[in-house]
Amino acid sequence: MRYELIDLDPADGVAPSVRFTGNADARSFVRQKACNPSFHCSVDQGSFSEPAFASVEGSYGASSGFAAVSAAGLFAGGSFDTERATPGRPDNRYGSLARYRGAPQMPLFVLSARTGLRITGQYTLDAWALPWEDAPYSYRGGELARARIVFQSRHLAEPAPVLEVQAQTTWLSPPDAEHATGTVSVLLHNGLERTATVWGSFGVQATGIVPGVPEASSWALMLAGVGVVGATGRRCRRGRA
Repeated sequence: MRYELIDLDPADGVAPSVRFTGNADARSFVRQKACNPSFHCSVDQGSFSEPAFASVEGSYGASSGFAAVSAAGLFAGGSFDTERATPGRPDNRYGSLARYRGAPQMPLFVLSARTGLRITGQYTLDAWALPWEDAPYSYRGGELARARIVFQSRHLAEPAPVLEVQAQTTWLSPPDAEHATGTVSVLLHNGLERTATVWGSFGVQATGIVPGVPEASSWALMLAGVGVVGATGRRCRRGRA
C-alpha cells in the first residue's frame, strides 16, 4: 500500500504534510448482529505505529473469528463448523473488521492546507461457497459469505469504489465462487486554506450469515507492506451424521 502527498495548489507556498493520527481498530464477533464485548466479541485498539489484534471463539469451538491491524497489513476472518454447532440456534452469523479509523477527538489524518493524500494498493478478492446438500429441512435457507474493502470519508475527492465479492448457496444450488483483482486508489483532500482534520476509515471486512446451524467462513486480507489488498470468503460443507 502506498501513501502519496499531492500539492493541490503549488503556488500557495505551503509544503504538503500529513500526520497519521487515527486508530488501528480490530474487532471480531460470532453468533450476533453486532460486536458486544460481553458476548462472543473481541475488540482491540492501536495506532498507525501500534498493532491491534482481536480474536474470539464461540461455544464448543463451533465458531471463531480474528482481526489484525499492523504495519504488515490488515487481516480479518471468521468461520462456523456444523460438526460442533448447537442445533436450532437462529443467530448464526459472524463478522470481522480490520481498519484504520478516526475516533472521538482523534481524526484519521491531519492535512496541511490545499493538500491531498492518495492511498493506492493492489487487491485480490475471492469468495466461494459449497452447498450443504443433506441439510435438514429447517436449515435449507440461503447461506452467504461476503468480503469487501471499505473506504468511508466525506473528504474523498470522488465516491468510494465498491470492492466486494460474495458467494451464496442453498442446499439445491451448485457451488459458488467469485474472484476480483486489480488496483484501488482513493484521494482524500483538504481544499481549505488552512490545516484540516480528515475523518473517516478504511480497511477490510468479512461477514457471513447462515440460517439454522451454520457452516460458513470468510476471510479478508490487506497487505500494506507489499501494496496488496485482498479478501476471500468461503463456505465449506463437512459431513454430519
